[in-house]
Amino acid sequence: MTDDNFLERINAHDMGGYKVLYEHYYKPLAMYAEGIVGDVLVAEDIVENTVVALWNSNRTFEDVRAFEAYMYRAVHNMAMNEQKHLQVTRNYEQAVINAQGEEWEDYDEDYDRRVVQLMEHIDLLPERMREVVHRTMQGMTALQIANHLQLSVETVKTHKKRALKMLREAFGK
Repeated sequence: MTDDNFLERINAHDMGGYKVLYEHYYKPLAMYAEGIVGDVLVAEDIVENTVVALWNSNRTFEDVRAFEAYMYRAVHNMAMNEQKHLQVTRNYEQAVINAQGEEWEDYDEDYDRRVVQLMEHIDLLPERMREVVHRTMQGMTALQIANHLQLSVETVKTHKKRALKMLREAFGK
């Protein structure tokens, strides 16, 4: 397939173009993302999410260089966002450990109580939102959830954001 034919198919959202994209660009993009995040599975999720975002966009490309630059920049941005998210998670976990100051039994009881409250609040969420939250808790990626529930990745992300907002409000934070 020529570069022009490839770009025509990508610009037209043709599956054949995306098959070529996976064959020629998936591994190099995944290795690039892995260099940033340090985790093969996370890197693969980043590349998959980048391809899905491209599919859902109206972006077109004039030449292969513009396409490649876009893909590497998009993977870079998603990888950096993932790094920021991981850092926030680590900071939160460290804050919880630092604030623990209580006896282990007291912490354990308080933790159990909060988990029960959280699960009760999750059960009160609208059905689709609840399904997305449960599947996220099972470790599924947004793409896997979208495929399983036959939703778009953006819809899954929106459900996650709204659920988090509702749960934060329920816990007063």
